[in-house]
Amino acid sequence: MVFVERHIGTTYLRVFKMAIFSLPHESNVRMAVLEEKLNVYEELSREMLTKLEIAVDKISEANQNVARVLVRHEERLDQSLQSDAAIMKLLDEIKEQRKSDIVRVDIEIKELKTHVDGTNTKIQELSKYRWVAAGVLVILTFIIAESNMISKFFGTDWEYSRPRLERMM
Repeated sequence: MVFVERHIGTTYLRVFKMAIFSLPHESNVRMAVLEEKLNVYEELSREMLTKLEIAVDKISEANQNVARVLVRHEERLDQSLQSDAAIMKLLDEIKEQRKSDIVRVDIEIKELKTHVDGTNTKIQELSKYRWVAAGVLVILTFIIAESNMISKFFGTDWEYSRPRLERMM
């Protein structure tokens, strides 16, 4: 037996051949048929190998495209996460600002209530004085209107000064 390797693409097929010299004619025919079948199988193997190499290349190319798409998606996800984090930070800052604004407004409201209460107290005091002043004016008006009675009571004559006041006006 003789061992022969035949190169097909990047792989090797091992083929064993028997020596033809010692075999009878019928065996030569069988051998020829076997060699023909072997040649057909070798040709089919070459075609299948070529198709497999093409398929592997296409799968490799598709895999690279998927890898690029995944990289883009990862970048977009990272950007999305960064923007989400920035938005959350801004929202937290706004919440803190709002809390401090609410505290400040509450303090101002308390100060205004205290001021309004003080102003109301002063207005009430002024209202008391207004009524006292109105009472004093009523009494003075009554006294001036009834000055004849007072002059008679005290014995002085105030009527002489009255026409003079009327002339001046």
